[in-house]
Amino acid sequence: MNKIKLIVTTTFSFLLLFVVSNGNVQAAQKTIHTNYYTGIKSTSLSYNIQGKSLSSRIKTNTTMKYYGSPRLIRGQKYVCYNVGKGKYVPLDSIGKVNGKNTFRLLKNSYIYNADGRKIGSLSYRYPVYFSGSLRKTSQDKRYYVLERNIDSQAYITSTEKYYLPYKKIKNSYYYSLGKGRYINVRNVATINGLQNCSNSEKITVTAPGRQTVPVYVVNDSSDAKTGKWLRGAIKTKYGTAYRVIVDGKTLNVVVGDMILGQRIPSGTTVNARTSGPQYKYQIKGTHTFIDSTNVVRSKTNVANYLPSYLDLDKLNN
Repeated sequence: MNKIKLIVTTTFSFLLLFVVSNGNVQAAQKTIHTNYYTGIKSTSLSYNIQGKSLSSRIKTNTTMKYYGSPRLIRGQKYVCYNVGKGKYVPLDSIGKVNGKNTFRLLKNSYIYNADGRKIGSLSYRYPVYFSGSLRKTSQDKRYYVLERNIDSQAYITSTEKYYLPYKKIKNSYYYSLGKGRYINVRNVATINGLQNCSNSEKITVTAPGRQTVPVYVVNDSSDAKTGKWLRGAIKTKYGTAYRVIVDGKTLNVVVGDMILGQRIPSGTTVNARTSGPQYKYQIKGTHTFIDSTNVVRSKTNVANYLPSYLDLDKLNN
């Protein structure tokens, strides 16, 4: 009898341990990883259940536990995660969820099969899990993300480029969701919290009320090719101009970084990169730029038409 009781007790203890262990594993899996910007604080705020922003800021590049199911709260476009003490973190401040790779979408999107046929749909309000992983690269991939690590004490910024393998189906490019399912890369806003960028997109410039649009340089010390400013200045009818060497040419540039004598006719389509400085598109093959206000928007907002650092969350989904 005692032997039987011992066996039953041992078995029960084992099952209890298994359940507790499983519970711990499940709890450990209920995590979010906030966007990565090492060395600086996120500007995104957490919210309470009424959707009111809280004064406490979110730690970046860190894993946090969340409780319950993600939910939409008042005033927020994306689902929010309850991280305890009445604080909710929105999807736009999150990279990985439960340790899984995620996309954040710009709009509701279709799922396609390998033949390019629609087989389902996805909501932009929720994270979308995908198979595969980001790969570090030094090459100019068509689609990629940039991870910027900032050491605020040493004032050093390092940038790493990664890409997620993509597949061309018919005339468009797709990321794999796994199990033979695909999503159009142009509908993906971020990959693990990093903004989706394009190395080559056709964009059309427009000049409302004008015939041409100006071209700019950018005074960016992190890349010498973006403009080496020379000493001295000259007077022009546009004001004081400075001499700047860009791509081996000496240019005259006025305040505001506009290049004198270089303008592009309205309606011209150019090949551009979307990883240039804030609110500007880099003209591919050069270190000159077009202001984003001079670019024709497509009927639907897509990540690849947006310059890096643009606040995606202010867009109307």
